[in-house]
Amino acid sequence: ALFALLQQPAPPPPPAATRPGASPIARAVIQPAEAALLVGDSLRLKALAYDSVGREYPDVAISWFATGGHFEGSVDSEGVVIGGATGTITVTALIRPRTGGRAATAQGRVTVLPQPAARLTVSPQPSRLYAGQSLVLLATPYAANDDRRYDEVAWASDRPSVLSVTGDGRVTAKAPGRATLTATAGRSSRRLE
Repeated sequence: ALFALLQQPAPPPPPAATRPGASPIARAVIQPAEAALLVGDSLRLKALAYDSVGREYPDVAISWFATGGHFEGSVDSEGVVIGGATGTITVTALIRPRTGGRAATAQGRVTVLPQPAARLTVSPQPSRLYAGQSLVLLATPYAANDDRRYDEVAWASDRPSVLSVTGDGRVTAKAPGRATLTATAGRSSRRLE
């Protein structure tokens, strides 16, 4: 009888979902895995878990974390990322099955971009030049949230025969008359008459 018991095969191990400490989650992802938003904007991320045959695992609890710099942004408990300053945020979702088992992690990356140029300051702001006189104007772009921008500034004169301007802002009075200069950067422009 003892010999007969030794000859019987051992029972199979329990399925992965019921083994202590095992997780029914085989793969976890964040959607979108890579995204970009502007400073001050927000974006909702979604965390998904899949079982070993690729089906979405429905009953999970998700905790969200952001790593990277402290100023680039944050993520709340619902997966909403808010852009704070230019840079990159790595977002991690810790996904746990509510029925038990180990948690799975997923990571996504959010790039926070500066807001576009919304206004330009120009200095100096001459109201009159004499024929032959020349000076350099400095245009500085700013975003709507007053962040300094470094967009290239394009200059134009509506009457180059009266007042010419180069790409670096050098203005030269050519002849008597009136002319309007326009500085443009991004979506913003500034006119000087």
